[in-house]
Amino acid sequence: MKAIPIITALPLLFSFAVANEVKAVTDFDTTKYLGKWYEIARLPNFFQKQCISDISAIYSQEEDGIAVLNSCIKQDNKVDTADGFATKENSIGSKLKVSFLPKYIRWIPFTKGDYWVLKIDPDYQVSLVGDPNREYLWILARKPHIDPAIIEDYINAAKAQGYTELDQLIYTQHTIK
Repeated sequence: MKAIPIITALPLLFSFAVANEVKAVTDFDTTKYLGKWYEIARLPNFFQKQCISDISAIYSQEEDGIAVLNSCIKQDNKVDTADGFATKENSIGSKLKVSFLPKYIRWIPFTKGDYWVLKIDPDYQVSLVGDPNREYLWILARKPHIDPAIIEDYINAAKAQGYTELDQLIYTQHTIK
């Protein structure tokens, strides 16, 4: 008899889970996304702990995917770079799988991270990037400094996608004007 209320609640629980799924944009042009992006803000993550300023990424088209070159300034004022490679997970390219492992071992399963474009402005000047588990989040822009109102708009978009720890955002310092 106790199983009946649980069975009755399953459709409700399922609909709640589906409603709270992270969603990538559905209208996306990979070629417009290529080029240089500056990190405006991010949730803390282990692979950027050494970065203190001037964080950027350059995306360029290659035959079988997208080359990624991340760079930042470290505590010792030296530039740190990471070469990566992204492949499309969906047909439009708003969901990517990215690996920063050396080329010769990128084939190993479970070594790629999700990189989903969650929001982008029509001119491809500002984007919100995250993952389906809400562990990672970045606000990126074509310029190193953007209007705080735009940042707030993208933070609100992250909230709407179910991100809850936005008080932990790290705002990137850029020495470029």
